[in-house]
Amino acid sequence: MDSEVTVTLTDEEKTLLQRYSRFYKELNDGIRLPKTADQRRFVEVCYGRAGAESAHEIAWVKYKRIAAQERRDAALRLESQQSRMPEFEEVSHDPAVHG
Repeated sequence: MDSEVTVTLTDEEKTLLQRYSRFYKELNDGIRLPKTADQRRFVEVCYGRAGAESAHEIAWVKYKRIAAQERRDAALRLESQQSRMPEFEEVSHDPAVHG
């Protein structure tokens, strides 16, 4: 299953993300409109309508996969912690109940 594959970034990809992540995110989120053919293709990759080919596209796709996996892992940890928490009875603060 894809979610079980560990995705790692190369040094070049880390550098691209450090330098361009805001630009990538703005294109991805529709905040910035693509002005060039490369940027239009990047947006197509963001929406899954094209496969990542350029170094920029590959870095962004890998980053998004890593971020999604981290969100899933955090949700599972939270779910696990909540399942181990003791259950408490709900206490009424209504004076009529306590007489």
